[in-house]
Amino acid sequence: MAVIAVTSGMGTGVKYVAEQIARRLGMELVHREICPAGLETVATTLERRESRWETGLARLSASRHADGLGELEALCRLAQRGNVLICGATPLHFLSDVTHVTKIRVRTTMALRVRRIMACMGADEPDLALEKILQSDRRQCETLQRLFGIDDSENPNLYDAVIDTGREPAETCAFQIAKLAVRQGDIAAPTRWRTFDAMLDQIRGVRANLNELSGAGGVETTNC
Repeated sequence: MAVIAVTSGMGTGVKYVAEQIARRLGMELVHREICPAGLETVATTLERRESRWETGLARLSASRHADGLGELEALCRLAQRGNVLICGATPLHFLSDVTHVTKIRVRTTMALRVRRIMACMGADEPDLALEKILQSDRRQCETLQRLFGIDDSENPNLYDAVIDTGREPAETCAFQIAKLAVRQGDIAAPTRWRTFDAMLDQIRGVRANLNELSGAGGVETTNC
């Protein structure tokens, strides 16, 4: 069954687009991110692997925080059930190799993002709204660089489609994404081959290795 993964920045209007898609296709809508503690201490020392999945999994493993692996396993099981729309930058890139996952980036101009955030704040403070947006964008970029080695998250080649909510209303954007998701099985790139069973097997293998290290007193865990 269809799986749509959506990423965006603050003020892009993604909330309304996602709600429209979920309603149109009868999908479960979830928001999720995978940002394990301690990742920044190891990511810069590791080379990027063949794919975003391999890079992210290797870096989670190297961080030796079991909570991140638990979140990743939960994500894969959620997507494996299908009929779900997942909003989050890290889930999208972890699932990028799965054939039937439709990857969407929602964007728009900074000026429109600022106006939307001011409306949410209920205050005419463009400088404050801009700072909130830039801070959020920086956090997302840092996380994607640490987990996947991605230096340009705006690169359209990372996604099946990039949707601009400033050009079309949310309803039209949702229609376009829903139509693409229905067709995804026919247009999937041949390099996207991974299955959830194989991914879950890899996670279990990494977890078993961490458990062995834990028995030797080598793994740090966290409840943060």
